[in-house]
Amino acid sequence: MKKTLFFLILVLFIFKINLAAEELTWQMCVDEALQNNPQISQAKAKLDQAKANAWAAKASLFPQISVSAGASRRGNEFSNLTSDPTSYSYGASVRQLLFDGFQSLNNINKSNEEIEVAELNYKITSASIRYKLRQAYVNLMKAQELLNITEDILSRRKKQYQDIKMRYNAGREHKGSLLNAEASLAQAEFEKEQANRNFIVAKQVLAKELGRQDYNELSVKTDFNLANNLDMQPDFNGLLIKNYNYILLEKSKKIAEYSDASSIGAFFPSINLNGSVSRGGDEFPPQENTNWSAGINLSLSLLDGGLLLAKKNAADAYLKQTEEELKYGENDIILNIEQTWNNLIDAKKQNEIQEKFLSAAYERAKIADVQYSNGLINFDNWTIIQDNLVSSKKSYLNSQVNLLLAEAAWIQITGGTLEDEKK
Repeated sequence: MKKTLFFLILVLFIFKINLAAEELTWQMCVDEALQNNPQISQAKAKLDQAKANAWAAKASLFPQISVSAGASRRGNEFSNLTSDPTSYSYGASVRQLLFDGFQSLNNINKSNEEIEVAELNYKITSASIRYKLRQAYVNLMKAQELLNITEDILSRRKKQYQDIKMRYNAGREHKGSLLNAEASLAQAEFEKEQANRNFIVAKQVLAKELGRQDYNELSVKTDFNLANNLDMQPDFNGLLIKNYNYILLEKSKKIAEYSDASSIGAFFPSINLNGSVSRGGDEFPPQENTNWSAGINLSLSLLDGGLLLAKKNAADAYLKQTEEELKYGENDIILNIEQTWNNLIDAKKQNEIQEKFLSAAYERAKIADVQYSNGLINFDNWTIIQDNLVSSKKSYLNSQVNLLLAEAAWIQITGGTLEDEKK
């Protein structure tokens, strides 16, 4: 019995370790965010709502058919109600728009543009969430790596402190060196604790973007490789016309043009074709007394207190506004594209430089350890070299993270969405 219990506990322990060791890849995070991120769900609902609302404009071009039926009875206090017959009726009517100054046609075109605007807003939302998800993923990678770096630094500081303490006790180092080693050890212990706290926060941020509640066992696969080739200069003008925000400005201007045309159409008469047929009688269903009508109805507003003119002036002003927004937006967006590209190239160059500094720091620290052990350099020079290695490790990690975040910003401004990650 004890052996069985021990075996079950061992299996559960191993299972827990394997579960805790499971790492999420970037693709796994993308799939999960598409399914569970609340903002993605909201954006999809808004897109569906826009498509449904667009049908209202199209409905005006179709025949409007209605049916009616009723039963009634009349009487008063001086009459015998039971002797009054009940009258029944039923009928149908149809109304078809023939002409309204092209208002309906312009409204339909406007609604089609609004659907495309809703689709663009969804893509913008998806690109934004992809960027935030990538930020969270990269920051968790950084937090995981920082745990390893601070652990390594702490081990080095402990060993250095022990070595210097032995030298101090042997009279080969002064008290200032010992106190400096103690301070460096305390700093390393603090940074280790700080890295643990940052790791927990980074897991919470990624869990939020994934739509998760639990983040305790969350970890990601470390991968600092770029997804883009940065050797070729991009076509900024080509990227401009494909930019979602630029297309959105163009669509806004187009919608304003249709609204302006629709406001002109309001000054024209509205022409409708009307028809109806009905039957009524004392029996149900009525078989006699068929009535029908058909005709054309024309209506034109002659005096409305300046309402139509005010709407036309407002539409003109809005069109002018969207034209100016497009001009300003074009310059602003292409500037942002170029600046984002420059930031990416700068981050790449900086990462390459920091890698060289780190390689040099490792080599200097290795040589300095041997020299200090043999008494060829003093403590002050040796600790400066050791501190430089610690700083180089952190700087290189930061440069890797900055490069990936700069790439994420570039992917966002060029229209990269969560859906594109699945292609």
